[in-house]
Order: sequence, then C-alpha cells, then structure tokens
Amino acid sequence: KLSAGAVLSLNNLLLKNSTLKAELKLGGKNELNVDYVKNFGEFWGVYYRIFPYINEKTTYIYDDEHHKTQSVSSLETGFTSGIGFLSGKYLSTEAFIYGYQARLYRDISQTVPVNQFNTVSGFGLKAYHESLDDYVFPKSGFRALGKLNFARKSKISDYKYSKFYGKIDAYQSISNLLSFKLGLEYGSISDQNSAVLIDPFYVGGSDGYLGYERYEVSAPYFHTLEAGLVLNLRKNLFLNLGMQGMDLNDVNSLGVLKDLEYSAYVGIGYRSIIGPAKLTLGFPFRGKLQSYLTIGYDADIFKFSRR
Repeated sequence: KLSAGAVLSLNNLLLKNSTLKAELKLGGKNELNVDYVKNFGEFWGVYYRIFPYINEKTTYIYDDEHHKTQSVSSLETGFTSGIGFLSGKYLSTEAFIYGYQARLYRDISQTVPVNQFNTVSGFGLKAYHESLDDYVFPKSGFRALGKLNFARKSKISDYKYSKFYGKIDAYQSISNLLSFKLGLEYGSISDQNSAVLIDPFYVGGSDGYLGYERYEVSAPYFHTLEAGLVLNLRKNLFLNLGMQGMDLNDVNSLGVLKDLEYSAYVGIGYRSIIGPAKLTLGFPFRGKLQSYLTIGYDADIFKFSRR
C-alpha cells in the first residue's frame, strides 16, 4: 500500500509563458501525467492545455465485513485538451475535449478472467476557484471545483453518458489557533446506455471519504458532507478532527440523504523545511480503522486538468 511520486516542472519550454509539469507515480496507482499549458497573459487571459496520461490501478471488491473478495485492474491511456480563461489566481474556466481507452482485466476472481476494452470520447466544461491561505494546511479561505462531462456520440465513444462532479471546501478562522471547516462533495452519472458502469467515482482514500480504503468503493452517485476543526498547535504543527457523512447509491438521490455512513477522523501534520508530513486516522461507524501516512505533497496537482 506504499506509493511514491515525483514532479518535474519547467517554465517557458518551447513557448513563452508556458508551463510543463510531468509526474511519475508508482505504487497503489501507477501513473505518468504530462500537463502543458500555454498562457496568453501574465495574470489573466486565454490559455490552452494539452494533458496526455497513462495509468494503471487496481480496484478491490469487498464483502460486508470488509474482506477482499475480488479485484479488477485497469490500464488506461488518454488525453484532455482544452481552451480556458484565467482570471488571476482566483478563477479558471475551461472548455475541453477528452478521449481515453481502458483495458479491464480480473486479478482475483472465482470466475474466468475477463478482458474488456472501452473507448470513450466526449467534451465538457469545468471551473475552479481558490482563495485558501495555504495549500497543505489551510485555516481560512474557499475552494470550489466543478466539472461537467458529456460522451454523446456513438461513432467516437463506446458508451453514452453524462457526468458531473463538484467539491467545495470552506475554512473560517475563529482565532489564531482555531479554524472551522465545512466540506461538500457530490458526483453523479446519468443517461448511461449500458449496464456496465463506466468511469465511476472512487470515494475512499486520504483525499475522499476516510472510512474506506483507496479504490475500495465505486459508485455512479454519491454525496459526502464534512464538518471539522483545524487547530494550529504550534507554528508548523496542525491537528485536524471532524466527522464525515456519505450517502452512496446506485441511483441519483440529490437532496435525499437517508442512508448516510459516518466516519470520524483525526489527523496531525507538520510543515518542515523539506516538506509536509501528515498522519490521518479514519474511524468509520461501520468497518475497520483506516490510516493514511503521507510525506510530501500528496494532493492531486492535476485534478483540474483531468476530464
């Protein structure tokens, strides 16, 4: 369950006011991401993006007692390309096209291994806003991300579907030592013309619902609500604690939070000269204790770049 990665960042490569970021990640999810952005302006203006990638991950299937019963691996290659507008550091909007091919194959199963190729292409819109005071240990500010995808043409896509994802995190500083956090995350897939779940949401892990392991659960619809506290114990020492509630369904249930699963969490982080370190524990009301140890910058820096 160990994963590690490194990022290379180059400015003004090939073109002026351009940025190239390349990431190699190995472990629980093997990835190679390359993001090239050309800006037509210093702090605001139009830009275009080219984002090719390849990744391989394993999704586990668990029984009611959280024991692994099956695993399905996928090898995915694809790209995203878009034209957007940047307004300072506070708002980015982008119209994009995307395409990818995924090969699914069974790892652990009592049935005959299945090979399946899926080719999906479409277009979408996305927007991002951020006014946090710190990227790793925020105490005040607001962050919002929204994405809307459409795969509608059968000539270029094996499946037709629409997909929406949104996440909001708000931090309010109460004093120099204490801040309050509210979070909301929502995802839905609709109009899918197949019983096969394509491009689902994965809700577990250190950046999602802390009561599940990474890639433990996938679903076409989910809501996650969060309320927590951030304590700045010392200059570079932080304590996070709070509660998450997740509504996981096979049908769209926006506004109907009737089957919430709950997980409390506590985490401690330290910001050092060489980078941050965090240890987070998730305490689900149903299921076993989850622990996440991260050294360095574990956030997905390409979350906005992806489809």
